[in-house]
Amino acid sequence: MKNVNTLKIVAAVALALGFGGAQAATMTIGGGLAVGSTVTASCSAFTSAGGLAFGPYANNQQANVDTTTTLSATCTSGTAYSMAIGAGSGYNMSTYGNWRSLTNGASHLGYAVYVNNPGNALWGDGINAPLGSPLSATGSGIAQPYTVAGRIPGGQAAIAGTYADNVTATLTY
Repeated sequence: MKNVNTLKIVAAVALALGFGGAQAATMTIGGGLAVGSTVTASCSAFTSAGGLAFGPYANNQQANVDTTTTLSATCTSGTAYSMAIGAGSGYNMSTYGNWRSLTNGASHLGYAVYVNNPGNALWGDGINAPLGSPLSATGSGIAQPYTVAGRIPGGQAAIAGTYADNVTATLTY
């Protein structure tokens, strides 16, 4: 009620001073209106169809067999993240050291995973040190593609058959 009385007094004074009825009176009641929002950090990752598919390999061939695929991360702008590629189901550090292993029963073919190109930095999980480290980056709000390169080095003895491995890509933010 006090605010209403104050308004009447202001209007009465305005009329007495000759300000006429055309003048509008403004008044702030209370405080400001708080406005805000929270943007939460988020990320998503996916790999291209087909995974890391090597071409054919011949027993003891001297040439390397290289292949690539793409792993993308979409993270909120400014969000720090890392992408790790696991050791795979056939990895045994004491037997294969810094090589992952494609398996065909008891037979194995060693291979490695690199960032961008075969021979660059090894791309690993940070747990099995010989395999390399995770890739670290900062989100831009749009998909950021990274080339995953694989290499089966030449000179390995292999029996005929299909060799496979299963690795896990992990996005941490």
